[in-house]
Amino acid sequence: MSALLGNQVLLKREDVQPTFSFKIRDTHNKRVQLTAEPKACGVVTASAGKHARGVALAAREPGIKA
Repeated sequence: MSALLGNQVLLKREDVQPTFSFKIRDTHNKRVQLTAEPKACGVVTASAGKHARGVALAAREPGIKA
């Protein structure tokens, strides 16, 4: 693709991410900002897609219920 366009082309591949999207960054950033009380209560998302997978993965590592 770079040769075809005559310029350097870089790809940001979501398919190699654990949740197949970059939603994990947003959910991880929110998780590290949580205080002890919300962590103890757990987290809920109103998504069944990539965002929900990001929430589940971000919560699993520190043992937060999701």
